[in-house]
Amino acid sequence: MIRASSVRAYLPLIAFASIVSSCDESSTGYKPFGHVADSRAAASVHRAAESGESAGSVTPATAASEYATLSSAYEANLDGQTVSLRSSFQAATDVHPGGIASLGAALDAQYLAALMLGAGATTGNPLAVAELDWAKEGLEKLPLSYIYFEIHRSLGLRTRAGLDDAYALFSFVENSAGEHVGIYAAAEEYAPNPTSFASEVEALLVEARGLIAPNTTGMTDPAPASATYDELVARIDRKLLVVFASGVHKYLELLQSASTVGVDGHLIEGRLFWIALRPYVTAQSPARATTITNALYPNGEAPTSTSFQAAFGLDSYVGASYDGSAGAAVAELDALLGELAAP
Repeated sequence: MIRASSVRAYLPLIAFASIVSSCDESSTGYKPFGHVADSRAAASVHRAAESGESAGSVTPATAASEYATLSSAYEANLDGQTVSLRSSFQAATDVHPGGIASLGAALDAQYLAALMLGAGATTGNPLAVAELDWAKEGLEKLPLSYIYFEIHRSLGLRTRAGLDDAYALFSFVENSAGEHVGIYAAAEEYAPNPTSFASEVEALLVEARGLIAPNTTGMTDPAPASATYDELVARIDRKLLVVFASGVHKYLELLQSASTVGVDGHLIEGRLFWIALRPYVTAQSPARATTITNALYPNGEAPTSTSFQAAFGLDSYVGASYDGSAGAAVAELDALLGELAAP
């Protein structure tokens, strides 16, 4: 589960009037310009997290009904908002130079495919247990890529509202159970130095606030372009990518050491983390990107529009051993993590 602590919560989801931010009233740390707890950014993160958690308890006997509920949650308006999680995904864009074209459509298609896969994992389906696990991983980890790209886009606006959204998207805003979710919680599981990771991200947001605050008045007025601000955004971007690189590294390392145990699960988790990381690696080193991609897709990449299984090339691994070469990719990821950690 991508949660800082685990509490079972069924849909309909948490009412955001009860959500509080741990930093809204504090004298230290990032101080939001507005009230972020009931923002669309916070609502999207928490809806995605609750759906991912709910998927974790589905059984073949309950798959049809529970995935119908999860599908409704994807289409329904976020708490206190006039947009849904689906429309938020569809609107997602990658504003990195040379970024993913049609990112929103791709995320939406894969999330819908995961929902369809889970709904069909019913009693009588010989792959039901495996397919429920694959679907759960999709619902848990696809939103992490959405959050990452939205943080970058929000910071790039150079506005007070954009900074607040980035803060909420990282999940500094706790839910009513006092939990952080999303990338914040993923960092606690995957980042090399989880105890300091969130505070380092927050410190960078505080620096960015110091540049935006004196140069803006309204919430949506953009501050003048600044090379100093752009470098801060780049540092935040690299910091967040540590989580995704660590996730890919973890699952390829598991495949390297145990090539017949949990192959499908390890591959799908590694591939889901690769979505956000791949554009950066490709821009920095196409050869490195090819090495990692080949390890994650030893049978080649399949079209992403047909089914969740086809998108991630899973069916051929049921009961089979991993036939890729993870060692070279793990070495490349070790080097990449060192580069991302540099100031």
